[in-house]
Amino acid sequence: MSFLRPVTVAPMPELAGRRVTLRAPALADHAEWAALLARSRDFLMPWEPIWPADDLERAAFRRR
Repeated sequence: MSFLRPVTVAPMPELAGRRVTLRAPALADHAEWAALLARSRDFLMPWEPIWPADDLERAAFRRR
């Protein structure tokens, strides 16, 4: 009965260099991510699709 086995979650992969680390976003990143996107919105508009009204909210971040 496989449904009775404990669930193990593998750690998310990270790529680390001398000056930068790349990893998947975490919910704890939301506030900083939303602030950066809000500051960059005018610059990004020519290259980004039209943003939904709730794009900077936590639920939208979670869906990414």
